[in-house]
Amino acid sequence: MLLLLPEELIIEVLSHLTLQDIKNILQVCKTLKRLGEDDAIWIGFYEHRYFSRYVNPVTYEQCDEKTWRYLYHNKAKLENRLWEAGDSPKKNHVLVQNRALEVTCMKYDSKYVVTGGGFADVWDFDPQTLLAPKTVQVYDLKTGRKVRTLPGHADSITCVQFHGTTVVSGAKDHMIKIWRPLGHKWSKKIPFEEKTLFGHTKSVCCLDWRETDALLVSGGKDKKINLWDITSEMNVDCIYAPAIPYCIQLYNNHIVAGGKDRKIRIWDCDTSQQINVMKGHKGWVSCLQMSNHLIVSGGGDGTIRIFDTRTGQNVRSIKTETSIFSVGWITCLQWDENKIITGSADKYIRIHDMISGKCINTLKGHRDIVTGVQYDNQKLLSSSLDRTVRSWDFSASSSIANPPENESSRYCIVM
Repeated sequence: MLLLLPEELIIEVLSHLTLQDIKNILQVCKTLKRLGEDDAIWIGFYEHRYFSRYVNPVTYEQCDEKTWRYLYHNKAKLENRLWEAGDSPKKNHVLVQNRALEVTCMKYDSKYVVTGGGFADVWDFDPQTLLAPKTVQVYDLKTGRKVRTLPGHADSITCVQFHGTTVVSGAKDHMIKIWRPLGHKWSKKIPFEEKTLFGHTKSVCCLDWRETDALLVSGGKDKKINLWDITSEMNVDCIYAPAIPYCIQLYNNHIVAGGKDRKIRIWDCDTSQQINVMKGHKGWVSCLQMSNHLIVSGGGDGTIRIFDTRTGQNVRSIKTETSIFSVGWITCLQWDENKIITGSADKYIRIHDMISGKCINTLKGHRDIVTGVQYDNQKLLSSSLDRTVRSWDFSASSSIANPPENESSRYCIVM
């Protein structure tokens, strides 16, 4: 039926599909292969991944084909090589050093790094850690300088989320706090407002925030999954999970959670009905990320598992390379169509090829459990219980990898 439409409409339909769907369509027939390679489709993928249409003129002149599909794959191939062991990070330095508290969670954007502090181990009897106030810290991304300290929690912070200048944190004191500066940015001189959400009777384990409609989801040790409206600060729904949710994500209209019972469950946001359960892990599920129809998860069994939500099947398992003397459970991860980056309890960060599952790089630098990883095209930030946030620079030369600041909207292409 699709081929009966005018070619302009077919291209418009294809432009709304995912990259993996387009790759599949290219294998169907010659007509769809020709239409699926149209610049109108691939310019969208390029802009989505690299946030602009800028193509370095030197790189452009070296390309064999002057099409957006070739430019996308050429830059992606260069980017992937940067993450491999042969091109280890050019810079690996401590961006943030918290002298009093372990860094239990971390998020960053183009301006700020936000961390949560506390102690993760009940057997940690360091007086400096136990007696220090449990705070959320806001740092400048470029300099690592502390911009603001947000006090208010009575126990260790377990999770943070933020968008723009709004910070949300969850802690072992059963509370969720919302922080907003009374201005357009975070600063030591600008006061801020603090709101508290009450809905859990035990520790808050995980948070996720859907930025499009200010919907927040939280999971706690009381086995509750609460939905919140950030704007009105109201609890709009509550789901009782069969097990403690250790990680959670809002994806489109679904809540995805992994927990202590070794399973990943999906609920519908509108009906609160469970619509899928996925099994495969031999230990608790500690982290996950869903994109399109795939869920990549890590757990206490030391494996990365990939699930297809359409079938509910565990389609791939990747065992991390750990020694018999190390605890290799996976604490955090992030992935894209090319790679999976994980942080583990053995202090290492590993980069796996998404297709083959092979570990292509191992990053060593932290001295304790890695609690968070987050990356963009050329930079990785990681947090750890060693009280640091480290920055790993994987960028190529700036002339190839990054556009000049005043040329972010320029692009070179021959139609």
